[in-house]
Amino acid sequence: FEPWSRCAALDPTHAMAHYKLGVVLANVREREDYDGAEAMYRKAIELDPKHAMAQRNLALLLKARR
Repeated sequence: FEPWSRCAALDPTHAMAHYKLGVVLANVREREDYDGAEAMYRKAIELDPKHAMAQRNLALLLKARR
């Protein structure tokens, strides 16, 4: 979590850092943070609208939550 968090803080336009933070928040942390993961996926897509993995993970997350 920490390396991607630092990367996003140093370069807020780094789409991959936001995507990876979303992955960590959704899957790896002790308690899944789905709201945080959703926000990171949306930010990655905002920064790179063609980021297919961020789109896919956001879709899967939204499907699982509904």
